[in-house]
Amino acid sequence: MLFTLPGRQPEVVLAGPDDAGFWQRLGQPPAGRYALLLGDPADPGRSLVLAGTLVEIVRYLDPARGALASLLADLAADAHGRLSFEQARTLWRAAPSRRPAPPPPAEPLVPLPHTGLLVPDHSLGVTGYQELEMARGVAFTATLRQLDTVAGTVENRGIGGATTFVPVTGSPLTHRDLRAYADRCRTASGGPVDEQTLLDALIEEAEISREVAACQEAGAVLLRLVAVDGPDACFGGEVSFIRFRAVREAAVASTLHRTRLVRQLLADAPPGPGQWWQYWTGIRWADLTGPPTGTDG
Repeated sequence: MLFTLPGRQPEVVLAGPDDAGFWQRLGQPPAGRYALLLGDPADPGRSLVLAGTLVEIVRYLDPARGALASLLADLAADAHGRLSFEQARTLWRAAPSRRPAPPPPAEPLVPLPHTGLLVPDHSLGVTGYQELEMARGVAFTATLRQLDTVAGTVENRGIGGATTFVPVTGSPLTHRDLRAYADRCRTASGGPVDEQTLLDALIEEAEISREVAACQEAGAVLLRLVAVDGPDACFGGEVSFIRFRAVREAAVASTLHRTRLVRQLLADAPPGPGQWWQYWTGIRWADLTGPPTGTDG
């Protein structure tokens, strides 16, 4: 059975053992089984059907550890890797938002210092970040905490798939709770936030905070090269992070010192189109080379 995108897409349906009409059309006895169908429910005989117990189906579909999630992540990474740069850029810019524009927040929101993500409070954070370079990306894991309590693990397999949350047994934070918290958040530009955006932002916040602390301990200041949106823009805002570097504290101590630093950066690490350098003041990120015209710093 052929489905031609984007106009016609296959349905994904879960049929139970009590769905007599489905099993009759399939020509198989239910035998207490459930069936996962990809195709046309009216013609299951010409569709892809996986049958098994409910536990087996749930295990297969699990978005964090299921076999289907791993297969889809591999396929997505393989397909994405075949895109030309222009195709990838077009794909990112043309991709419709998966969620409608949210209403104005019903409560005051505060920006996270490094990503700009707007959150209702600082109850969620990550610790214990570890990563491993993979052929198609970086796999990582970290501990998600709600205040001082371990809520679960944040994971990414580094093969182009989503960042996921795996609650610990008895976690105070469920997937529904995380989704509800994400719904209360906004991107730097006021857009909606999903769970993956939230988790990636929390990871980025923790890692940049660690880099900032290491610089301060060494008597240095952290710089970062940022860019106006693009295929790698993160957290739904207008800025993505390109790279970081450290300089001596004295290099930003005065307007004169910062002017000299800017000349040095323009000479040995000039920003590309739509890019500019910032430095951490100890409270916020301030522009060094200045953002492109029409861009907020």
